[in-house]
This record gives sequence, structure tokens and C-alpha cells, in this order.
Amino acid sequence: MLAAKVAAPLPEGHWPCQIDVGTLNSGRTIRTYEGDLIESRLAADLENRGQRVIWLRPEEHELKQASLARMLASVDHPPISGLSGKSTVVIQLAVGATPGPTSGLAAGCEIVLASILDGTGPDEGALARLPTDRSAAGAAAEQLGSSLPAKALDRLVAVASGRAALIDSVLRVSRGPSARSAMLAIERAHDVQSLIAATTAGLLENADPVRLDALALAARLGYAHDRLSALRPAVDAAEREPWWQPLAGGWQRLHYLWGKALLFLPAAMTASRRDRLIRLVGELEAEGAHAEAIELCVRTGAWDTAAEVLIDCLDIVLAERTDAVRRWLARFPPTILARHPALSRLRTELALEPPRGSQLQQDAWVALHESCVALTEMRLDTARAHARRAGQLSRQAGEAAVRGYAKQLVRLTREVGRIKAPHKGMDQFLRAVEFAARLDSAAYRNMPAGSIQVPARISNGDSGEEPPAPRRAEPDRPARHPAVPDVRHSDASDLVAYLLGDFRLILDGQKVTSWSGVLGKSLLKYLMIQQPKPVTRGELLAAFWPGVPLASAKNRLHVALYSLRTDLRQVCSKPVVVHNRDTYTINPELTVWLDVEEFTRLKAAGTMLARTGRRDDAIHALQAACSLYKGDLIEDTRFAEWVVPERDRLATTYLDLLAQLARLHFDGGRYPACVDTCRRLLARDPCWEQAHRLVMRSYLRLDKPHRAVAQFELCKRQLQASFGMTPDPKTIALYESIRAHRVV
Repeated sequence: MLAAKVAAPLPEGHWPCQIDVGTLNSGRTIRTYEGDLIESRLAADLENRGQRVIWLRPEEHELKQASLARMLASVDHPPISGLSGKSTVVIQLAVGATPGPTSGLAAGCEIVLASILDGTGPDEGALARLPTDRSAAGAAAEQLGSSLPAKALDRLVAVASGRAALIDSVLRVSRGPSARSAMLAIERAHDVQSLIAATTAGLLENADPVRLDALALAARLGYAHDRLSALRPAVDAAEREPWWQPLAGGWQRLHYLWGKALLFLPAAMTASRRDRLIRLVGELEAEGAHAEAIELCVRTGAWDTAAEVLIDCLDIVLAERTDAVRRWLARFPPTILARHPALSRLRTELALEPPRGSQLQQDAWVALHESCVALTEMRLDTARAHARRAGQLSRQAGEAAVRGYAKQLVRLTREVGRIKAPHKGMDQFLRAVEFAARLDSAAYRNMPAGSIQVPARISNGDSGEEPPAPRRAEPDRPARHPAVPDVRHSDASDLVAYLLGDFRLILDGQKVTSWSGVLGKSLLKYLMIQQPKPVTRGELLAAFWPGVPLASAKNRLHVALYSLRTDLRQVCSKPVVVHNRDTYTINPELTVWLDVEEFTRLKAAGTMLARTGRRDDAIHALQAACSLYKGDLIEDTRFAEWVVPERDRLATTYLDLLAQLARLHFDGGRYPACVDTCRRLLARDPCWEQAHRLVMRSYLRLDKPHRAVAQFELCKRQLQASFGMTPDPKTIALYESIRAHRVV
């Protein structure tokens, strides 16, 4: 989830208080016209009230209790369990969303902010208008340092219909170098839509294409941050632009009214914008915002990229965003579904309740809904095609209302596309968006009513059989390969010891579980690490009792050895630890199997096979070695100094093994296996740049450049956080090659 969706507005007190927060109680719903409420003022008032404020901005499909709870759980400090009666949760709904019952997420006050675009809806009487009068606007203009004369300020209040957030945005523009543009926009405007259109067109009149591309993408995402490099040009001057609202954590949020105007920016997917989109998708995935990345691709018509991201993170979005998945699958063009059979199967397997009315009627309303969505995203050709289809279906079904709406949508899309003057075209587009938003709510109510039932398993074929149960990433016993000796295992061994991970000991086929003391068990581990080399008494004394007087240390050694032998004798009649002169060792008469020895042997065998060009055999040997590495050397003896050198050596060997295995996978064209192996390596060493580069190359070979970009952003972040460093020039050069669409 995008962190901006739970970021509170930065509190400001420039405007007079609009809501008496002292009267707010649990479950209060405040419904306003969009743009009436100064959210930064509300945030300041709640902060002054002495309460912790949590701000949630759910999408339409995230209004269920479970989704809201997940959003709340993503707020880190203090922990959610620390919510008390002095906490306030503000749930800010999307424009037009209907507030349901209170969610009960907060132990204290819960505020639901719900807005509509205008007062023509059925619930007009229930709205709380918060109009701004001339005196309040004048006080705010004085505090903000606006240069608007009194006459212009009066006109601004009138054409903005008293909407404080809109007035505030224009006042901020009028206090800087864009004051003249603001004055001209106010003179030209006659209502809310024309004010927004004239102001936006004036501010962007001489904007360079790079900034326009970034703004067009930001308008479809709704948020921006300086660390999203693809959107950085859009927020370079955020404090001087009317459409940005600063949030905590360095995030910027697009005000809804201004964001709709920015959607009017040229939507053609040029090469530069496609590159910027792919980079942004990668950066969003690096942020963990998979659903937002998919939604962005859908809104820009980048269907192939949307399908790839959805398939890659299907488990995540199915678990958390089932309604969103339903909406995406309904919007994917048939050609895209044909290229991605997994999505076609998913669309079939997601069960929907039977539709109301005839199928033709429902199809007509669905087409109308799709036309409204495409229009609000400035995809005019798509909107017109869906509207025409809705008209055709409505004629067959006898649905007169749909036919009338479809004609209006066709006319609106033509008018918006025909007007050449930027401010007039944007003005007309905003009016079309308002009409589409109202119409879409009616279309949605007439669409098939159904809830997605997520199947326990998504089949991976058309056979009707359930897919096999997932295998463990590191199976206990790798499959035997004719060219590689199998793991020499325990069946014929008297003593089997697992030292990688938590210590386990098996004697004569029985697991040793009873130990009378920690010290005797530690002595046995020490001897096994040194196996088959004998260990002198002096080495044991120095390792376990450094600085202890010799006589006392010897006595402790004898006691520990006696306890150890007693424990082992209960399972095995043969002595396990033997003493010869001044040395101790594991009884050479026992057949001993140690996972450490087997790990080292298989790693060496894999390296030799790779050198002789036997790639597949080498992969099998190295995978067998990986399967033995369950963790660092005797992890349950975490703080013993004597184990550190050997533990570090084996850990380094394991990382080298993973790097070698990943390279073999890559050279053999097994790119998914290469990515998986590199991720296991990076989980242990996040700054291993060769692994980051290999993942980037693999994603590019898999035709997923957005994932390669996400990997670069992750690499850059890890290096900065760990060492304050920037990536190696090789990594940067690879990133630039990917952005330039060069073969690497």
C-alpha cells in the first residue's frame, strides 16, 4: 500500500476554524461539498486538541472493515495497540463515496469525511455546507501574503462558490511570480470549473514537456514524493502550485478538483512518457504499492504492464484487494487477456452472483460504466467506443435510459476533443467529468451485483485438477541426479549431526533430546566443528574458560565431560567422545555424518562441474548444497566467541554459492530461478550489487523493465541506508541502459 494513503495533512492555521472539534464525538460523519473543507486546518485543530490523529484515505473497494484495519495497521508509531481514548481516526472517502456505518477502528473519536461535487444529488439536504465568506477569505489572504486586490478577492469568493480549499489554492498562487496568471484566471472565470481550468491552463502555458509528462502521471496516481524520481519534475515547485497538498513524510497529494483538470494534459503515450511510466511502476513496487502500480497502468492504458504486475503479485492483491482485482479484470481488453492466459483463467474462476435483469441490460450498463471511467481518465476514444456499444446494446434490450446517456457521452467526448483552446477544453472536460461521475454511480447500481469468492487455489491449467501443493524452497533431500553424488545421508551412520541452523543430534537412529546441562552439549558442538582434527585440553580450556585458574578450569572440564557422556550413554552404548593422551575427539569407530562436511563437499563438486562446462550437473550439486544450509552455524549458540570464525566462513561460502548458482541459472536462460536465488542472497546481504544487477538483467530478459527499475531503486536505497553510498558505476550504467531500451 502507498504510504501516502495514511499520511496526515501538515497542520496549518491560516484559515479560521471551520469545525468545532470540541463537539466531535465517536462515529461523527461530516459530509461536505468537495473543496469546502480546509483539511490542514482540521488537522491543526485536532492536533491542538491533544489527540493523536491518524488519517486514512481508502479507495472505494477498501471501505470494508478488514481493509480499513489493514490500513490502520500500517501506521507504525506508536503501535496500534497503543490507541486510546485520546486518538482520532479520520477516514477520508473518495468523492461521491457513500459513508457506511462507522468502522469502530478507534477507541476514541472517529471522523468520516465524505464529499460530493455539487448539490444535485438525493442527499443534498443532509450536506453540511461550510461556505467561506469575504471576511474569512480576507483574513486568510492577509496571513498568506496574497497580493490580490479587494475587488479580485471578492470575485474569487463568488466564482469559487465559497469553497475554502479552492480559494486557498488560488491565494497561494497569487502571492508569487504567478500572481498575474491568477489575476487573469479570476477575471476569466465565471464558476468553479472555469476558475480551475483557467488557472491551470495559465500556469502550464509554457511548461516544458518533461514536467507535463510527470504531472500527467501524478494526476493518475493522485500522489507524489521526491523519492519517486519519475514524478520529481511534478513537485519541484509544489509550494507555488495550487494542486498540491503537503502531507507528513514528504508526500504530496493532489486535490481532487485540480487533479481532474490535470488529467486533461496530453495523454498520448510517447516514448519518453512510456519510459517514465515504467520507471514509476518500478518505484511503486519498490514501495510495496503493487495495487497502486496496477491501477496506474490501467488508468494510462498500459495494459501489458498492468497484466505483468498483476500476475507477479497475484497472491498479494487477491488476499487484500479482491474488489480491485474484479474491477481490473473487467477492464482488461480481450487481446490482453488472450496474451495472458493466467488472467483469463482467473477471470473465469472468480465466481459472481447471477446478474439482475436480462444479460443485455446488464451488458449495456457495464458498457456505460466503462465509458464513464474512460472519460474521467481522458481516454476519449475508448470512452466513445464504450458509449457506442452501450447504445447498441440498449437498443436491443429496450433500455431507453442507457441509450440517452450513451448519446450524451458520445457528444461530450467529441466536444472535449474538438476544443483547441486549452482553458476552454479543460473547462469542458471538467463539466464532462462531473456528468460522468454522477452517471457512473447510477451505472454502478445497475451493474451485476456480486461479491468475489476467492478460490482456495487458482488452477494452473485447464485440466480441472488441483495444482500440486507448493514445495519448500529448500527441500530436506534434493532429488538425485545421475551425474552428481546424492547427499550422503544418515541411514547407515551411527552419528548424524545437523550444525547448520539449530543443533540436532541423532545416535543409532534416535534423536537426542535430553541434556543435563548446556556446557556438555557445547563441548560436543565444538568437537564436531573441529572434526576430524583432535582437540587438545588446552584448546578447550582456552575456548570455554579463558582467564580461569588452571586447576579450576580442569575441574569444570571434567564435570562437563562427565555430564555429556552420561547424556549420550542413555541413547548409544558406544562412547561418543574419546580421550587419547592430551586430546579429545569423536570416536573414530563411529560412522559420522555432518551436514557441514556434506555442504562443503557438494559446494566443491558444483564448482568443479561448472568449471568443466557441465552446467546442469553443477546446478544440481549446488542446489543440493543449498538445501543443507538451514541457517548459520549452530544458531542456538548465538553468543559463543569460539564459533564466530567458522560461522562467518560458512556464511560467506553460502553467499558465494548462491551467487554462483544464480549466475548458472542466468547463463542457462532460467531467469525466474535466477531472480529467486538472488533474492535469497539479498535477504542475507542486501548490498550485494552483483546480485542486484543480475536481477535487473533477468527482469529485462523477461520483458519486465519496470521490475528492473524497481530493483535498481531498492539497491540504491539499501546502499544509502547501510553505508551512505551510491550504487557502483556498473549498476548505474546498467540502469541507464534499461531506461534507454538498450539490449543488456
